Amino acid sequence: MRLTQDPNHDVCYLTLVEDVQSYRTIRVRPGLLLDLDEEERLIGIEFLGHAFVHPDLRSLMTPPTLADVLTRSVKEIKKKKKAKV
Repeated sequence: MRLTQDPNHDVCYLTLVEDVQSYRTIRVRPGLLLDLDEEERLIGIEFLGHAFVHPDLRSLMTPPTLADVLTRSVKEIKKKKKAKV
């Protein structure tokens, strides 16, 4: 896990998994983005603007934010698999 900050662009990034490329980014709320890998696993969290000054990580653990995002991701994966068949 690694935390990087770019004050010139007002961005802070929390890398949860090293050396994995982001496949998709989900906007949870203004200033809070989740990066997912190809298998829809959370690999990083990006805080934009004032979101990184006082990041409220509790918002990731309480419904509906992360739970809804992950549920939506699973539904999208299932829909894509059905479309391929």
